[in-house]
Amino acid sequence: MGEIPKTETRRLHEFWQSLIRDWSGGKLAPAEQAAFADEAVERDIRRQRVLAPLMLLVHLVHIALYQVPSAARASMSAQAFKWHRSLVAMHAATIPLAIFLAAVAWWWPRSRGARSLIYVGAAGYLVHGALATGIDQLMFTNVSAFTGYCFAIAVICAFPLRAGLWVYGLGTAVVVVSISLLQADAAVRTSSILNVATVVVISLALSWLLSIARQRDFTQRRTIARQRDELAALNSDLERRVAEQVAEIIRRAEEVSQLNAQLRSQIRARSSELSMALARLAKLKEGDDKLRAGSVLGDRFEIGDKLGAGAMGEVYAGRDRATGAKVAIKVIHPTTAVELDAMRRFVGEAAMVAAITHPAVVRMIHVDLSADGFLYQAQELLEGETLEDQMQSGPWPQARVARFGEVLCDALAAAHVHGVIHRDVKPANVMLIDKPPGLKLLDFGLAKLFDDVSADAITRTSTGLVVGTPAYMAPEQVMAQDVTGKADVYSSGLLLFQLLAGRLVFEVDGASRVMMSHVAVAPPDVRSVASGVSEELARLIADCLAKDPAKRPTAAEASLRLRNFADAESAPALEDMLRAPASSTILRRFR
Repeated sequence: MGEIPKTETRRLHEFWQSLIRDWSGGKLAPAEQAAFADEAVERDIRRQRVLAPLMLLVHLVHIALYQVPSAARASMSAQAFKWHRSLVAMHAATIPLAIFLAAVAWWWPRSRGARSLIYVGAAGYLVHGALATGIDQLMFTNVSAFTGYCFAIAVICAFPLRAGLWVYGLGTAVVVVSISLLQADAAVRTSSILNVATVVVISLALSWLLSIARQRDFTQRRTIARQRDELAALNSDLERRVAEQVAEIIRRAEEVSQLNAQLRSQIRARSSELSMALARLAKLKEGDDKLRAGSVLGDRFEIGDKLGAGAMGEVYAGRDRATGAKVAIKVIHPTTAVELDAMRRFVGEAAMVAAITHPAVVRMIHVDLSADGFLYQAQELLEGETLEDQMQSGPWPQARVARFGEVLCDALAAAHVHGVIHRDVKPANVMLIDKPPGLKLLDFGLAKLFDDVSADAITRTSTGLVVGTPAYMAPEQVMAQDVTGKADVYSSGLLLFQLLAGRLVFEVDGASRVMMSHVAVAPPDVRSVASGVSEELARLIADCLAKDPAKRPTAAEASLRLRNFADAESAPALEDMLRAPASSTILRRFR
């Protein structure tokens, strides 16, 4: 046969080393070896504190049991008496070992000798078991004493292979010598020694396996602890990074908020300047100039197709050259036969809407006066249709109405927070879109700041002037009384009623009779004209239509109640419930 190549031999050797290393839990690093040894010493000391006193008691009990009284010696054979006397002497000789083990474990656990205490105790008691087995040969042929000590030491001590070899080797040598000297029968002697060898091999293997199990357990605990520390460090680092990112987001949000505030301030300031310039331009400019497609206002907004016209001016589709976005451009001509107060109201709308940041309120982009004397206002171009057009298809289900009302009232609440009242909530001023949040609230041209009572008399609506659309006016608007955000809530209630019933709340001829109905006639219960409306929704609409503003909910309260109702009805988002718009409708009439 040829020799095995060296590479194959080395590969086989590495395989067995790897197998043993994996099976034994892997080789410990120097630091882990020290920690494992310290843990083993502490465990062994705790066990010695219990076992050493217990073994001392065992020795004393054996001495008492095997001590032969003087009266019994005459009736006892010489062989039996020798067995008893030898056992007593052996147990008496082992008592100092038990005392030594207990003393070190209790009083000197940190001494250098304490680290070897488990080996000394195990070797000593294995020798004790070997001697007991040899003495037993005087009377018996078994090796039970040595067997018991072998298995007990394997379980309690769990020595590594190298330590187990010398401990069990010492015990084996003593028991073989003892059996050889004290067992007269050669056949029994051979059988006993073979039994001892079997017991020693099994005990040594058991001790080694338990030692491996302890090392694997130690390695796993250390790995888990290390992973836990690493996870804690990762969590700490993640929390730190999240905190830094949140702080950065907050900082940037504050910067954006400051920029928005500056932009709104600039729009309001510019609106004031434009308002004062209108009178001068109206006197200086004559003729009937019109904008044409391709014209550019303010070197930024390119005029496109004309979308609509009214008494105050026109609405054009356009493009913002700064961003490339599509925009709607409202234009007023200073030479039109419109009262100056209406022009100021147009300029004021920009300042008011600029203060409101809500996705359901049309976004104001810019307001300015061109070099050609065109007063213009740029806002986002909406793709959708008005609620007025949508109503032609008939009543809505209550879940859709509730979701619509939630969004509408939430937008009004945002305006009220900034001190702005819309004052003309009606179907023509609500644009339905197929993107979140499903609608846009338009035309704050009649809006009034809560604090405008301190403004100059020429810049605010004259006292006693009735403004709004008769079918959707609150009683306090009809009576030209102080108007608050509760007026918008009343108008919203009228809209919700109409969406459910497919008709107005008050259907009478003549604007004056409609207006007086708002003041003096109790509105009907929506359930009397629309079947299937829940009591909860009907009660909310009735609350919104209360004649006394103080009895109506705020817009925020109404939005919350409508949201809860819509959620209970499992209503999807408003934009998901609306049918696809038939065309892009941005035609707005100027008042």
